[in-house]
Amino acid sequence: MTRRNSIVLLVLSTIALLAGTASWAQTEAPAQYCKRVGTDDTLRATPPSPAPEVRRLFRLDIQDEAVAQTSFFRCMAGSVMVCTKGANLPCGKANASRSLPAADQYCGASPDSDLVPMSVTGHDTIYQWRCVGTSAVAGGEVERTDERGFFIRFWRRVP
Repeated sequence: MTRRNSIVLLVLSTIALLAGTASWAQTEAPAQYCKRVGTDDTLRATPPSPAPEVRRLFRLDIQDEAVAQTSFFRCMAGSVMVCTKGANLPCGKANASRSLPAADQYCGASPDSDLVPMSVTGHDTIYQWRCVGTSAVAGGEVERTDERGFFIRFWRRVP
């Protein structure tokens, strides 16, 4: 075997290995995957198998296909956690930043406003925002997060 052929074979083997690693999550059930990895903050599409449980947890009246299209799962301490997204229901990690440039811009145009609307701050912030003069100020927390930084009220543990 020539050196060039050896390199080509090595590259193809590596690609095949990576492709196999990337596709396992599609073939392994969420419960099996989470037990194996423990904690993984990656949001993954929820396969059809846990759809009935997701519908029960969130009191959804939708088809299994719709559950798969609107829900995500992640792993926390070996358990499957699920979230069903909506227009104002963020499944991603919460924004705990006390600095929001968009809120500062809003306050520049609306000084001393008692409230910066969520259409400006985003629905992923954990704080209530207001304007002090032309500066945005984060007030108290209005949303709680779990130890991984996700909104508690949007995630459910699958039993």
